[in-house]
Amino acid sequence: MKQKMVTAALILACLSLVAYTAQASLILSTRADSVSGTGLTKSSDGKTVTILDGSTGSITFGIYASWTNADGIHTNDGLQTCDAALIASVGGTTHGAMATADLTAGYKWNYTGSQVGKVQDLNADTYSDLGGLQPTGGTSSAVEKGNEIKPFSTYISPIDSIEDTRMLGANETEFLIGEVTYTLSSAVYSTTLPSTTVSASPWTRTAGSTVGHWYEDGVSVSQSATNVTVGGGVALNVVPIPEPATLILLGMGALSLLFIRRK
Repeated sequence: MKQKMVTAALILACLSLVAYTAQASLILSTRADSVSGTGLTKSSDGKTVTILDGSTGSITFGIYASWTNADGIHTNDGLQTCDAALIASVGGTTHGAMATADLTAGYKWNYTGSQVGKVQDLNADTYSDLGGLQPTGGTSSAVEKGNEIKPFSTYISPIDSIEDTRMLGANETEFLIGEVTYTLSSAVYSTTLPSTTVSASPWTRTAGSTVGHWYEDGVSVSQSATNVTVGGGVALNVVPIPEPATLILLGMGALSLLFIRRK
C-alpha cells in the first residue's frame, strides 16, 4: 500500500512539472514613446524614428520588460527588478545626450535599491549611452555596479503592479519600467553610415549572475543574462531634405488635388 502511495505521489509530481512550463526568458526592449521637434516623426509601433537631415529635438524612449506565461493569467505576473543598460549602436548617423532614467514613469520603480543609470559612453563610439561599463573579466567594480539602470519594486504580490501591465496577448505580459529622454544634437544624412539603433540590454555583474527577478504564473523567477533576450531597439533613420524641385512637384500635386475636390 505504501509503495502504491509513493508511486502515486511521484506521478502527481511529474504531472505538475509537465503542467508548469514557466521560467521563460525575460525580454528587455525599448520603443520611442514620443518625439519632440520639427523634422522628427515616429512609427506607430515606436520602433522607428525618421529624422530630417540636420534636425534637432528629443526622443523619449520607454524601456519595457516582458515574458510569456503559461497559465494565461496576468494578475499573477509581476516584475520585481532587473539590471539593464541603454546603448546607442556604433557607427550611426545621429549624436545626442542621454538623460538618466525616469523610473517613476513605470510602476514606482524608484524604491530603495533602485538606480537611474549613469550617462556615459559604454561602447567607445562617442555616442551617449546609459548604464554601467560591463566587466571585461571577473567581477565589475562597485562603481560600475552603481551606474547601471536598476528599477526596483518592493511589492510582495504581483497584483500590486497590475496598473502598469500591458497585455500583449493571451500569454504575454509587459511592464513599462522607465523612460529616458535622448536630446538629439545632430543628425547627418549618409548613404554609407548605418542608422543609429538605441536598444536596452541586460547588464551583468559577473558571468552567469542574476539580472532579473519576476513573478511568472505566481512563481518567483530569477534568471541570468543568458536567459534575458533583447527585444529589438529603435532605429533612428536620418533622411535627406527634399530638393526644391521635389517640393515644387509636391506642392503642385497638392494644388491639383484641391482643385479636383472643389470641382
